[in-house]
Amino acid sequence: MNACTSQRLAIAALVAVVIAGGLAMVLLGTAPAHAADPYVEGSVSFGSNSYPVPFGNQYSENGGVSQFPLHPASWASLQLDPEDRILAEGDVVVRVMIVDGDYDLTASGNDLIREDVRDLDGDGVSDAGPAKISITRGADEFLVGYAGGTRSGTVNGTSHFGEFAEDGNSTFVVDIELGHDMGPRSDRCPGPETENNCILRGDMLQVEYLDQVGTPGNTRPVSAEAMFTLFNGVTQTDSFEYDAGDSVIFTLIDPDLNLDRERPDFLSLDLIGWRSNQTTTTLSDPAFDADLIMLRETNDSSYVFQTVFVIPYEINGSPLEVGEVILEYVDWGPATADYVGQTNETISTTVQVNANQPPPPPPDVQNVGLVTLTSTTLGTIHASWEAPAEEPVSYEVSWQRTGGTYPAMSTFSALPSYSLSGLERETEYGVMVRAQYDDTVGEWSDESFVTVSSSFTAVPKVNLDLRTYSWTDRVYITVISLDNNFDDTQIDEIGDTDDYQVSVATRGYEIEQYKLVETGVSTGVFTGEVTLTGFDHDVDGDGILDTTSSGMSGSGPTDGLLESSEDDRIAVTFRYPDDEAVISSSTIRWNMGEIQWLEASHPGTGTGVIRVIDQDMNLDPDAADDFKVSVRSDTHTGGINLTVTETSLTTGIFEGTVSFSLDDDTGGSNLAVSEGDTVTAEYADYTPPSPYHRTESLDLSATSLIDVSAQPPDVPEPVPEPVPEPVPEPVP
Repeated sequence: MNACTSQRLAIAALVAVVIAGGLAMVLLGTAPAHAADPYVEGSVSFGSNSYPVPFGNQYSENGGVSQFPLHPASWASLQLDPEDRILAEGDVVVRVMIVDGDYDLTASGNDLIREDVRDLDGDGVSDAGPAKISITRGADEFLVGYAGGTRSGTVNGTSHFGEFAEDGNSTFVVDIELGHDMGPRSDRCPGPETENNCILRGDMLQVEYLDQVGTPGNTRPVSAEAMFTLFNGVTQTDSFEYDAGDSVIFTLIDPDLNLDRERPDFLSLDLIGWRSNQTTTTLSDPAFDADLIMLRETNDSSYVFQTVFVIPYEINGSPLEVGEVILEYVDWGPATADYVGQTNETISTTVQVNANQPPPPPPDVQNVGLVTLTSTTLGTIHASWEAPAEEPVSYEVSWQRTGGTYPAMSTFSALPSYSLSGLERETEYGVMVRAQYDDTVGEWSDESFVTVSSSFTAVPKVNLDLRTYSWTDRVYITVISLDNNFDDTQIDEIGDTDDYQVSVATRGYEIEQYKLVETGVSTGVFTGEVTLTGFDHDVDGDGILDTTSSGMSGSGPTDGLLESSEDDRIAVTFRYPDDEAVISSSTIRWNMGEIQWLEASHPGTGTGVIRVIDQDMNLDPDAADDFKVSVRSDTHTGGINLTVTETSLTTGIFEGTVSFSLDDDTGGSNLAVSEGDTVTAEYADYTPPSPYHRTESLDLSATSLIDVSAQPPDVPEPVPEPVPEPVPEPVP
């Protein structure tokens, strides 16, 4: 049996177990009688017949508490503190559903069950709702609380979950979060004590609903149960062999991590390890350029999690080695465990990687990057692409209808974007772009395709202005959502409501419900900005912190502050109704600094310009930053400290001018030199990129020569020509 066949059989077996275990949502298919027929018998059910065992977030070296650790490779590569080596607390959301025509009073679908029918303290006054939720283990019971009444919160030590709300289909629902310690006591429970409260595999979730049938007080209890269970995970990829630069669709199937059946779950990429003879790391490593900063569940209750990452050309500065790579997931909730964290099983998929190197660009020219096409207005395609580092004279844009027989049409753009208009609606077009230099051209990009819209589209799109940011950059966010142009007469806002929510997150921090503002009346384009603030760090080695940890703050559209690290990602997620979401993410990383003289040699009484290129030193996007570099000569080895200033607010390019003197004149920006001296400019880069650690620094230097012969020649004073003496007239 080959690997592909065995993998398919494993997935099929898991699906069979899932179906047998009843993980599919069960909804009652018959609508209840309307309240015109009084005292209709009600029924109760859960959103599923089984749920995963919840887990906690306490860390223990020996797994003695309920927890779900990240892949061990992340502990070293991320230098995580022990409490950060695990997933956040894994509470499970359960949905209790009631069908009872006695409460279905209107056709609007907005009715409630909000009635106290239970007398908990025996004083003759009802003080709890009709639904009692508990967790049982044999004869032992743990009371979770009551729902459907007028109370919310904890009253006299008992939890109340408020009203049931109609979902628009004559079914009343309430969602309840269950923690790992909300179960009967047992000496099998995890923790430092011999007996604790916990939920174990095999425990039953139970709801008892008091159906108000007949006269008041004449109740009929109905109940439903669901089981807590655990399954083994499965991993897979879309191929078994990849070249460097290829994209990999990685899939994790694990019902145990489907913690909320009503909306997609997200998981850390640090759950997935990459093991090869070359290195051991996780998929959160920036080398893999993952599309998302997390594994995303493909829909509300699929328990299928996916991400897309790229096979890198190099890892940790070394070329990728040919060979087998093991992508592995450590499942801390296997089917044989009593609770999550008790034991583990490693699930893996092996792929072959080939380390071909990217083709070099044509000499003296550069090619455009990824071309992106959108069509959100009638008969129009908007094309944008990544500009090359060396700015071309212009870009040539060529487009052609798919299947057309006529020659491709072209136009030129001075900017890295262009809108093609007047195109046939509902027709697919292909677009290619290349860079135009003075007398050469770059290679054509790959052809990208899009179907021209015949109407406005309601599919939102999230854009970030850069693919890679430094740690203190400002991030400009654009959301294109034509459906959110609610009012054609005014500027709309999105992002700060539950229905239309924008979240901005680095790996460690997240701003939720961040407001964006429409760019104009009826544009459907919403923008905002968030400033990355870095963390506690001394960037110039003077012992004083130049950046400080800020966490996260701001509500939008321009006041957002978000802490970031030197190897990080930023993701912007736009969630809209029906639990749909679109995401855009970019890498955050430190950059290697560079220092240079603008001239290779200088006269002894002239000036020299020093340039430092380091985007990491652009600490304040609202001001031109500055810092000091050291400059010395063979004549004056002590040298001077010269201030270099950013050429504009956000360039990351810093310049300073030093004046040379053949006299012993050193101080300020003056440096004493002699004929033939080497002058050296030095700069310590305290923000070097991976594989350097944030505690390391790199000493960078550049040299130039003092050439007195290059001095402007001295111009001698003009010597007056001698005036000839007068010759006497001859005497006759």
